[in-house]
Amino acid sequence: MLILNILNKKTMSIYKQDTNHWYLERVIFALAGIFVLASVALAITISEYFLYFTLFVGALMTLFAFSGYCPMAIILNKIGVQEKGAYSKGNSSDNSPE
Repeated sequence: MLILNILNKKTMSIYKQDTNHWYLERVIFALAGIFVLASVALAITISEYFLYFTLFVGALMTLFAFSGYCPMAIILNKIGVQEKGAYSKGNSSDNSPE
């Protein structure tokens, strides 16, 4: 019953992320999607062992969801990809907390 009430509300908004910049979080989602699609394609065409890479990507995404630790974010940040908050702060090059 609660779900029907939620779905029938006229004020329901759609979640849409800003796409003006390729900020860190957006790049991570894009890379995770590319890695999963590529590993599934390789598993279908070459060897099912490529599914272990899909498992690895999923495990790292789950790790990030529960702990906030993301190895890919560290790598991307070191090569210069900025976090979303950096664009609203005036494109500062260091992402240290204030």
